[in-house]
Amino acid sequence: LSKILRSFFWLVSTTLMGGERKKSEKARLRKGAIIVVATPGRLLDHLMTTMAFSVKHIEFLVLDEADRLLDLGFEKDLHKIVDIVNQRKAKSGPPRQTILTSATLSTAVKQLAEMSLTNPIQIGYDG
Repeated sequence: LSKILRSFFWLVSTTLMGGERKKSEKARLRKGAIIVVATPGRLLDHLMTTMAFSVKHIEFLVLDEADRLLDLGFEKDLHKIVDIVNQRKAKSGPPRQTILTSATLSTAVKQLAEMSLTNPIQIGYDG
């Protein structure tokens, strides 16, 4: 990620994932980040415990490979993340766009889409 964004020095990014020290992640969040890439568990952890991590001006929430995340047991975490982001979103400012990608369209993915997306557009490949 940092290699891709090197040319765009004004786009500050960070990653949040298990195995890293939470203290250093919190320090990076305090400094501010335009792009945050995270695993569901660590993202939820910071949303619940890191006061410096504000999502009230979030413009995009991307749930990439939702089917895999659900297969790995992150269903409750994903629902909580969407709920927290919805609750904390500022009433003024740009609307948030949620993007959900999935290779398959299982019942669990459909349920996640229903609770996290508004006026969804389905883009498919029939190959």
